[in-house]
Amino acid sequence: RIYAWLSFAVILIATLLTWFGRTLMSVEVVIWWLFQLTAIQGVIALFRLLDIYEKARLYDTLRAGGAKLSEIAQGLRNGDYIYRTWFFDFIHMAFVPITGAYTLLLSIWLAANVFNLSETCRDIFLYNFFDIPNVIQLSIAKLVVLAAAFFLFRYFNYLFKALFRFFSYRRLRRKTGKETVRPNEINLTLGYNVIGIIVWGLFVILAFILLKIPKSGISLVTAGLATGIGFAMKDLLNNFFYGISLMAGRLRVGDWIECDGVQGKVESITYQSVQVVTNDNCVMSFLNSTLFANNFRNLTRNNSYELIKVPVGVAYGVNVEQVRKILRDAVLRLQYTDKYGRNVMDMHNGHDVLVLFSDFGDSSVNLNVAIWVLVVEKVKFIAHVKEVIYQTLQEHNIEIPFPQQDVYIKELPNNGTEKK
Repeated sequence: RIYAWLSFAVILIATLLTWFGRTLMSVEVVIWWLFQLTAIQGVIALFRLLDIYEKARLYDTLRAGGAKLSEIAQGLRNGDYIYRTWFFDFIHMAFVPITGAYTLLLSIWLAANVFNLSETCRDIFLYNFFDIPNVIQLSIAKLVVLAAAFFLFRYFNYLFKALFRFFSYRRLRRKTGKETVRPNEINLTLGYNVIGIIVWGLFVILAFILLKIPKSGISLVTAGLATGIGFAMKDLLNNFFYGISLMAGRLRVGDWIECDGVQGKVESITYQSVQVVTNDNCVMSFLNSTLFANNFRNLTRNNSYELIKVPVGVAYGVNVEQVRKILRDAVLRLQYTDKYGRNVMDMHNGHDVLVLFSDFGDSSVNLNVAIWVLVVEKVKFIAHVKEVIYQTLQEHNIEIPFPQQDVYIKELPNNGTEKK
């Protein structure tokens, strides 16, 4: 439908040009649109053929390794299979979009060539319609070349990041001997940012050269922004250097942290802030300087486990040693492994399930069940632990007291009768 409306608009413009005596131009517009529409349909057809190839060939090839369809789709987006898909990605991300950008010039040139106006068309392409001496020069050809360069550098940015990720993961697999690597097991953020700065920095340099922006033009823009930058520079620089410090190893995407009483999973780290998804699926952003000022806790930096204490109260007179044994046995039976092969409860490095005497309460003997729990499984697992503790105590007829207060009335005034 959109092409029908665009065609209607082109025909309307051509009709108006004819009414104003621009018959040749109106014919050129119609011929150009025929070429352009054909080119657009051709580019769309190429994208659809690539999608068909991706689903029919790439997915089947990658599924032969035993991976799930959802994992393959996520891996293709992340560049996990770059060693197999680099050429396909080049065609999809760079070649076809660049071809689409150049079809604009090609369609105009073909339409002009019908009436032997190709030289005039070339002059129009190269004409600087926006020309400020010693500042900037813009032409149709330069803008199209710049658009094509954008798609090419976008592919390079994706390619180098994917290769960096691939070789980093392969080196870690060889070092640890494990086949599966957790998302937060290696810090890629700093490398990603360095690659992005280099690639897009080269793109900006190319744009300056192509648009003939001299140093004086850059100085002119910088001078206009100098006042605003001066006021904001202090906080920006603080967050910038704190961000580099975080990316260098203190924090990784996928880590679980706690700051200002908020726990969550790190989704992204930038030079200004850290984005965290909390346990209730809310998204929060902390400035990098805020994390350092409040002494944030990285719950997964060392071994991905956190010590959790589940309070339990039993009645006075109960054999505490018996309670300790049955609770420990009940909790140990809940052990399982996640998809990366990690135990939900850490039983290594001197860690164990402990039932510790806490205090003498008003109504109960207070105990704590201390468990080293995998942080990512904490919420679900601790809820299950509490349920199992309750059921275990019920099965062994061990009373769980609750706070209560008895009031004894020794005597009622006037023997309970009101004097009138």
